[in-house]
Amino acid sequence: MSNNYLSELDYNDIRIVSTLDALPHKSSTKRISEALDIPSRSIRYRLTKLKEKGLLKEQTVITHERKLGLRESFIILEENPNYRETFQKIVEKNPALSWYVPTSGKFQGYILHSINAMNVLDYPQQLLVLMKEKGIINDYSHFEIIDYHEFGWNYKYFNKEGKWIWNWKIWEENIRNENYSKETVDFEENPKVTNFDHLDIQILKNLILFEGLTKKEMGKKLELSESQIGRRIRSMEQSGIIRGYRTGFAPFSETQTVLCMIKIGDSFEHIVNILKQIPYPKTIAFENRHSIGLGFELPTNEIKGFLNGLHCLRPLLDSYFLQFQLRKPTFNPQISFDLFDKDSNDLGHVVNEYEKSLEQIRAI
Repeated sequence: MSNNYLSELDYNDIRIVSTLDALPHKSSTKRISEALDIPSRSIRYRLTKLKEKGLLKEQTVITHERKLGLRESFIILEENPNYRETFQKIVEKNPALSWYVPTSGKFQGYILHSINAMNVLDYPQQLLVLMKEKGIINDYSHFEIIDYHEFGWNYKYFNKEGKWIWNWKIWEENIRNENYSKETVDFEENPKVTNFDHLDIQILKNLILFEGLTKKEMGKKLELSESQIGRRIRSMEQSGIIRGYRTGFAPFSETQTVLCMIKIGDSFEHIVNILKQIPYPKTIAFENRHSIGLGFELPTNEIKGFLNGLHCLRPLLDSYFLQFQLRKPTFNPQISFDLFDKDSNDLGHVVNEYEKSLEQIRAI
């Protein structure tokens, strides 16, 4: 495999990144040094170089939106090219439609990410029905994320020289031979909204917007002590609002983001455990035990291998379809956070934003 980024890595880089992933959030270089028996100064130097080259980002927070009273959806749209400009204006004016990207696959159009309050009507669905009636879009598929799990790199597929040795034939053989774990899948079918307040929202916003921001720096911005920031973060970790942290390790220069929407019968655990074998960082999202979504990024020269493996999996599925993102989403998460109403402590403004969009469409 030829890849510009991988040629710049060695095995100690892989050891450091994998240890960084395994240790608690923002672990010190001293702790990594003790785990690997590599001098702290060498670890600091290597981490700095990886970040300078764009191979590694700061650890970012993974949140469980439903714990915050957020209903989160992915919508895949078949566009009507005659109304492309109208569609884009509607989406860009509504902060509850946080981002959209062009896509190809079963649907030729866009992947749209939406949020809505748990305690109000399903506005994204109303919006979609009306856009289809007006001819602004031709068709759509709506997937509501009830629960999800993120999985990181399987570092065992980096060899002693730091090279990636994964081959999709491994996955094909494991599917055919039913060689995978039989673990019970932890899927929360009705996640409960947990206790939080406006300050928690501000902390999450700062964690997401400002990578590398220290608790002390955040405390100054929010007029809280460093210990207060720490206690609130720990509380959100314990309640499940913060599910974990993601290390942005990106060893490949040319990648493709794939979204696979899957319908299954009674083989929920079976299919999820097979998907978990894919060694790239991935998200497996659950709408229910019969509808799941897989999202991940893989090197462009491995797409055919993934498709071949998926073909082996096909007899175990009721149906599936694929979408390829044609670019990375660009969005400002601050806009979504600003929909939280400080006084009512919920998404008090989201109703107005959807109503504005509905009125805009009705006027067409």
